[in-house]
Amino acid sequence: MLRELLVVFVFVSVSSSLDAQKTVADSISLKVAEIIENRLPDSNPGLNQIQIRPNESNQSAYSLGELIGRSSAAFVKQYSPGSLASPSLRGTGAAHTALIWNGLNLQSSMNGQLDLSLIPGILFDEFRIQEGAGAAAWGSGAIGGTIFLNSNTSSKNSLRLQYNIGSWGFQQRALDASYGKGRVRFRTRAYHSSNLNNFKFVNEAEFGHPIQRQLNSKQNSFGIMQDVSWQLGKQTTLNLAVWHQQAIRHIPPILSVPVSVAHQKDQVTRISASINKQFKHVDLKIRSGYLAEQIHFVDSLFHIDSDNNARSIISEATLGWDISPRKQRFEFGGNYTLSKAISQGYGASWKTQERIALFTSLKSSWFKNRLLTLLQFRQEIVNGSIVIPTPSISGDLMLTKNFHLKSQIARTYRIPTLNDLFWIPGGNPDLKPEDGMCYESSLNFVANPTKWNLESSLGVFVNHINNWIIWTPGNSYWTPQNIHTVLSRGAELKLNAEYTHSKSWKFMVNTHSQLVKSTVEANLMNPDFVGKQLIYTPELTTNSSLSADFKGYRLQVTNILIGHRYITTNNSDYLPAYQVWNATFSKEYQWRKASINLYIQANNFTNTNYQNVVWRPMPLRSWMTGLTLNFKS
Repeated sequence: MLRELLVVFVFVSVSSSLDAQKTVADSISLKVAEIIENRLPDSNPGLNQIQIRPNESNQSAYSLGELIGRSSAAFVKQYSPGSLASPSLRGTGAAHTALIWNGLNLQSSMNGQLDLSLIPGILFDEFRIQEGAGAAAWGSGAIGGTIFLNSNTSSKNSLRLQYNIGSWGFQQRALDASYGKGRVRFRTRAYHSSNLNNFKFVNEAEFGHPIQRQLNSKQNSFGIMQDVSWQLGKQTTLNLAVWHQQAIRHIPPILSVPVSVAHQKDQVTRISASINKQFKHVDLKIRSGYLAEQIHFVDSLFHIDSDNNARSIISEATLGWDISPRKQRFEFGGNYTLSKAISQGYGASWKTQERIALFTSLKSSWFKNRLLTLLQFRQEIVNGSIVIPTPSISGDLMLTKNFHLKSQIARTYRIPTLNDLFWIPGGNPDLKPEDGMCYESSLNFVANPTKWNLESSLGVFVNHINNWIIWTPGNSYWTPQNIHTVLSRGAELKLNAEYTHSKSWKFMVNTHSQLVKSTVEANLMNPDFVGKQLIYTPELTTNSSLSADFKGYRLQVTNILIGHRYITTNNSDYLPAYQVWNATFSKEYQWRKASINLYIQANNFTNTNYQNVVWRPMPLRSWMTGLTLNFKS
């Protein structure tokens, strides 16, 4: 491990020495111009995005999986509170969403996924969901969309203390401190959560559908994130970040099983380092990362003791050139990722995957900024074999003062995971990468009449994916095959309206709806599945909210609608649609350089009985409350 960490940070000392002779030994804070990379969500003119700010909406106690479900129409398949949560953006699978932290893709090399219930909202300032293909920017797996995990060091000293409690014995304590002087800034965030998680539910597997409490579902987790930002010179910045987290989760039984003693320990350490050097019209960014994850699953009833470990080293360099300021920007870069993992499922031996990528992009402004375009291209080599090139073109055309037309055409792909290739028994080393084409377009409206702020978007999309990898049953075990061609198409509507009546009163209405038809267009094993909707892919999802602000008070009511989801590949059985209503009431008090925020939430206050995954119950009515203290210098 020490050798791997040395690889991560060796470039730091080399790069920083380039500016050592320029560094002045004083405490003057130097302002560095911000560089907007072509791969960041704000830079893609053809794609819309969803912003989630946990601290501003009194939702920082929730995980990313819960936040997405509470704040957007994107569907998250969650087994139960705190259990496995995986995204399904635009009818794609859990391994088709990239998660980016400090420029590093966090998708697991073992299964291509990342459990969203293990990403705490309290450690981040903002999440951005960019729905649409992103393989040209981020490589394998970015088919349905990309989720960005954002947090930054602050230029001012501050301290935030937070305490949350709720139903089922939930408690969470958190700290967020920003400090430093002059050239060096620090930010430390830490939290600890515990939860008995013995929520009430309706047991539909028993006669009379009695109300029972969940068993064996206790959870305990803690995490810390440390950021350092150091200005080495007028145009050079060094950024370091360390994220360590550990969770112990007991795995509850399904409705038809009376008992479970299974539990799982998840432990991750993620380290990122980057150095940015800016010249007159050229900038250089070098970043490197180390990702380590361990999953230890134990079930004494079935004599299972499984320990899985994965490691990744990522190194990347990007050169940017502002050909014409605010009109054209060109970028070229390379990425090297070495992943290895060990598991009993691999025969207790390390398996490796080496990926080399070259990528380039050109962003341009035309006709006095009435048209913005972005051309991107990426070529990857996986274990010495050249995979499918992934070009994309996107644009934003200003039709009138209030109307914009956004569009993108992109090629995309996903390489098989280590589990797909090497799992014993069943792994298939002859699998081909998934590949396909993605198309989308949206008409966007923005207007600011007196006292109003109006935004809306109506879009359509089509994703056509070949060689879809799916695990199928064989004579004595399951094995992955390239048997599917999947066509995912749909439409989405976003409406946001804000009305400011006076300095005291403000009203906001938001709604986000998606219609998704994601069907099997070809199946080499069973043609009867052709035309069938993918399992756990709702055709309709809607998230709507209404809120009112008055002199620091806020009341918000949210409605979440999830359509029916098929649970069999031939669509013979399904889970019914459901609606969940949530409400939040909060008050913020200001005093000089300090503030206190108090809130109380009622979740599922209509007591809806529903299941997100078959035989996995979800809680009835619950509550949460908390307070946040903020101090600023």
